[in-house]
Amino acid sequence: MQNISVLFFTTLAAQIGTIPLTADYFGKVSVISLIANVIAVPLANLSLAIGFFQIITGIFSDYFSSIIAGTNNILLSFQLLFIKWCSSVKYASINVSGFSAITIFAYYFLLIFILTSESLRQFYFRFVIFIFTVSSCLLISHDFKRI
Repeated sequence: MQNISVLFFTTLAAQIGTIPLTADYFGKVSVISLIANVIAVPLANLSLAIGFFQIITGIFSDYFSSIIAGTNNILLSFQLLFIKWCSSVKYASINVSGFSAITIFAYYFLLIFILTSESLRQFYFRFVIFIFTVSSCLLISHDFKRI
């Protein structure tokens, strides 16, 4: 359970750090990615390890290497199927538009503002301000025409 929570919070930190950039580039903010990554990232790591093992095995035996490749292909197919399913869930992402350099700068400024809190109470207060501001920005920049 601890590994899942570490993976979840690592994914959450990565998503918090990249939300404005992905929103600006793709015009979307993923809602389901936290849940999807808790499953997809370990599977991708396992596939990577199997791939390395396949390369090493391929030096000695093409036959065993092809068996390992087939197994890895099944795992990768499952992973791709799962990711496609996650992306097909209704409202898996929020369409946004109008993210500007000022909005992105303000986001990172608020993020630093939260992370430099000196007490837990100050952190909670700043976090609430951050969530309210980010939610407001997402609602303001939401592209209601693309629903």
